[in-house]
Amino acid sequence: MTELTKALLQAHNTSPGLDRITYTMLRHLNPDSLTNILYLFNRVWKEHYYPSSWREAIVIPILKPGKVATDPLSYRPIALTSCFCKTFERMVNTRLVYVLEKENLISSLQSGFPVRYFNVRIGQSSSHKFIQDQGVSQGSVLSVTLFNIHMSNILHQLPPSVRGMLYVDDLQVSCQGSDMRLIERQLQTTVTRLVKWCDQNGHTISPFKSNCVHFCRKRNLHPDPSIHIGHIQIPVVSAVRFLGVIFDCKLTFLPHVLYLRKRCERSLNILKRLDTIHHSALRICSGAFRTSPVTSLYVVCHQPPLELRRRQLCANYFIRAMSVPSHPLKPFALAIGLNRLYEARSFHIKPFSERAKSVLNDAHINNINIQENNILAFPPWHIHIFNYHNPFSGYDKAGTADVIYQQLFFFSSHAELTAILIALQHILISNHRHFCVYTDSMSALDALHFLTERRHPTVIEILLLLQKLERKGFDIIFSSVPGYVGILGDLTTSAKNYIYRVWQETWDQQVLNKLHNIHPSTFHWAALPVRRDDVRLTRHRIGHTRFTHRHLLLGENAPECPS
Repeated sequence: MTELTKALLQAHNTSPGLDRITYTMLRHLNPDSLTNILYLFNRVWKEHYYPSSWREAIVIPILKPGKVATDPLSYRPIALTSCFCKTFERMVNTRLVYVLEKENLISSLQSGFPVRYFNVRIGQSSSHKFIQDQGVSQGSVLSVTLFNIHMSNILHQLPPSVRGMLYVDDLQVSCQGSDMRLIERQLQTTVTRLVKWCDQNGHTISPFKSNCVHFCRKRNLHPDPSIHIGHIQIPVVSAVRFLGVIFDCKLTFLPHVLYLRKRCERSLNILKRLDTIHHSALRICSGAFRTSPVTSLYVVCHQPPLELRRRQLCANYFIRAMSVPSHPLKPFALAIGLNRLYEARSFHIKPFSERAKSVLNDAHINNINIQENNILAFPPWHIHIFNYHNPFSGYDKAGTADVIYQQLFFFSSHAELTAILIALQHILISNHRHFCVYTDSMSALDALHFLTERRHPTVIEILLLLQKLERKGFDIIFSSVPGYVGILGDLTTSAKNYIYRVWQETWDQQVLNKLHNIHPSTFHWAALPVRRDDVRLTRHRIGHTRFTHRHLLLGENAPECPS
């Protein structure tokens, strides 16, 4: 039942299949109905009988961006299958992924379901049924996992001098060297092997969807490689898009930056284009005039500068990557000689790991052991039971004043998780067997109760310790109580606090700024409930109002005092 409930919570409110049963209907079923559904799923699993209605799907063609509407290959098929079927497959897929990751069993095996039927729907018209005889089942939750298992051996066909990256059905191969003829032979051999493997395993490589890019910064004339798929030459282009990133032949990433800017402009089409899209959004959100200083906009909106936010995201991602034992970023580290080379040539961009380390060093987070996250500690079929008593469950945020809510329910969940772990460690060596653990962190209790994929490493340690205590006969209950705010931790141990500290130091230097005189800190300012009043107050705080800066907005001469 835990797996079924989790599968329903993870599902999005997508369109239903032929049975017209939606996820919203399934989520509102009572426990008895869910028990019957679970009984049905167990019968399907044990009796190896797949309902015929689950094999049917409605396919809706969606035109791909920038493609010709008259070409059938320009459409992406979107399959609508039964929500019952997808819920069952999601439960199976969770177990399958766990076994593959736990046992490292990525091998070529035959998996899949019986013959599937689908019909195409355009508008209100539907075609007759077709049999799907190629590829994985469209709309199936298991399709991606089964396809990854089947495609896992394709990278074994690459020669030692050729590197490759695979994301589902997007394959990238590369070869590095100074002799173009040698590179061309290596890549042609690789393509020939890949085509042969695909022919033997029921796949095809489309030469019309393939591209070749010659990454080089030489200014003199140099030939491009000539690679063929069969008798068709792969076109050589100046830029290619792979996994959402545009790589140009000079690796300047200028086309990608321009693409992102254009995409942001489309998303913010109701805003005027000012200095940057970010500043435009801040001015619109706060109601400030375009003459307002950017530093004041950051403080009014309580948004750190983009440079500091990028450094924070860089440090956070590095810490998360180091907590995963098998993350591909962990083995990469520069030698001392290369570090000196980058220091001598500051115009060269350092690798991501070194840039993240510099941010952590500036935050005085040095020589730390990042706790690894054991994401495979609990199998999906393990019955996870964690209950707690919350006497304040009836006092939600909607019915509580903001000031009271911040005083009673604002906390640091990481610190509370650590405190719970230490408390359980003390309980382990105690002679008593009945305990009640009190905490003021509802997010910590929710993290222990709702075990998700993005679990915290400390949560795993707490749950493992709870299992050990239960086996030894301990009876432990958890209770939520209101706490207090204002107990600050060590600011130097948090990259986020370091970013805000640097922001505060930068703001302290704005001694001539009008907003700095009345608001010297970067702490958040509560907004007024009425938008018009809040905009007027914001403009007066910044010092740029319609009365004082009207001449700049209208391009008029500055007013002079008649006296």
